Amino acid sequence: MKDETTRDTTLLSGVSKQLNANSPKTVAITIKNNSGMDLEILALTFRYKAGLEKVLVEIDTPNQKNDPILLGDCTLGGIGSSYENPSFARFHIPGKKPVLTQGQNLDVRFQTFETPINPRDVNLLLDGIAKTTQ
Repeated sequence: MKDETTRDTTLLSGVSKQLNANSPKTVAITIKNNSGMDLEILALTFRYKAGLEKVLVEIDTPNQKNDPILLGDCTLGGIGSSYENPSFARFHIPGKKPVLTQGQNLDVRFQTFETPINPRDVNLLLDGIAKTTQ
C-alpha cells in the first residue's frame, strides 16, 4: 500500500492493565491525546502476548459513540499480531477517519475468557495525523 501522507503523523501508544480471566468488557487501555492538536486516526497496531487471540476488543472515543470504529465483535487475533510474530498488522481505518480531539481519550475494552491479561500483555499504537479544517 502506497503511503501518500503529506503531513507529519503523530504516534500515540498505550499498554494494557491487568484483567482477570472471564472479565466482562472492561477498559484495559486508555490513550489520551496530549499531542496539542486534533488527530484523525489513520491506523491502529495491536501487539499482544500469545494466547490472547480470542480476547474480544471494543474501541471508542467520545466522538464515536454513535459511529464506532469497530462494529460487532472482533478479537485481538483478528485485528493484531502476537509479540512472537516478527511481522505486525496495521489496522487501517477505511473511509472517513475518526477524530480524537485534543485532550480526549481513546478507550479500548477487552472481554477475556479462560486467559487473564497481565499488565503490558497488549500494546496499542495509534497512528494519527493533524486534522485539517475544511
